[in-house]
Amino acid sequence: MAPWPKRRMLSDQIREDILYRLRWNVLAAVDTIEIAIGPYDQTTNVPFFVSKLSCKLSYYLTQSLTSHSNSQDHPLADESLAQPPLSRIDAVCIGPCLTRLDMDLEADEEYRYKPPAALTINNEDDSAITLRQFVSEAHAYLNKHMDEIKKLKGEMYGKLEIRDDGTRVRTITYGQSYFPPDIALFFRRVHAVSIDEAVQISVDVFAEGEFDWTTDEFWTIQQRQAQHCEDKRAGRPRTDFGPLRSVRTAGEATQTAVEVSY
Repeated sequence: MAPWPKRRMLSDQIREDILYRLRWNVLAAVDTIEIAIGPYDQTTNVPFFVSKLSCKLSYYLTQSLTSHSNSQDHPLADESLAQPPLSRIDAVCIGPCLTRLDMDLEADEEYRYKPPAALTINNEDDSAITLRQFVSEAHAYLNKHMDEIKKLKGEMYGKLEIRDDGTRVRTITYGQSYFPPDIALFFRRVHAVSIDEAVQISVDVFAEGEFDWTTDEFWTIQQRQAQHCEDKRAGRPRTDFGPLRSVRTAGEATQTAVEVSY
């Protein structure tokens, strides 16, 4: 019997304190990504990347070849994705696909879920993989497999119905996938692990309205996670936050029930 692979968590190495601050709609263009700066409860969103159109305009206005390469991106885009730095990620995977694969582990090989091939990021000159490089390449990779992501997220999303008595119900139908056409799909988090020295990072996403979270609640959760990561990196006690539901308005106070049909 083959020995179990050696696994080592890399969460302390990855700059999750920065990643959690990203306002990253995977369905939109990469240059729409923003980053929330400032204290967790007083943030301001600013561009993480500068659009190519802005770059070209800057060049023509200044007639300077050095006016922009990536220098107008937010300074954190040039930060290393990891500390110590990584020059190679053996496998960038899609979170929902790995979750589905885990569900099928005991199935016969022929019936087991086959996820999309992983993305490898490799800097042959051994330079550090930056946040810009990781986010840009992961964004393209996720969009390449967007149909599969929507299919898997849609299997657990459910159709929202507001009944005559005001009850909100999401109905999930087994074997069917429903992904609304008018919602955003946001970056949520990464899960980084070393498996027999090979680095694997899975990227998880949040479908707007998922988990009965409002979008404001989701951003509040992300900012709190960023603060927790910053506290840990700085060796500070974990910040104590108030209840999440306090960010809801009176009109949003009713929680949604979930029904599963077969």
